[in-house]
Amino acid sequence: MEEKRRPIINEAVLILVVLLVVSFSLNAVALSDCKRLAEENHHLKLEYEELHHEYAELYKSVHHEYPPGHIEEHVEEHPREVPEEHVEEVPPEH
Repeated sequence: MEEKRRPIINEAVLILVVLLVVSFSLNAVALSDCKRLAEENHHLKLEYEELHHEYAELYKSVHHEYPPGHIEEHVEEHPREVPEEHVEEVPPEH
């Protein structure tokens, strides 16, 4: 009877070993993907910080030259003249 049980135990051990190898392989792939994504995330974060800094500088320079309300005041003081050739006659509504 003992001889018949040994192949079953050997097969079970073999299946467990295969499952462990597959599990470790999948974990290694997942770990490498995580590392790659972490590096990509780091590069994107640096790029974001650089763009945010550029935006902040542009925002400061624009608001220094044109404070809020300045453009509206300028338009009111200097309305733009439209040349006659660009004016279209609009028929009155009935």
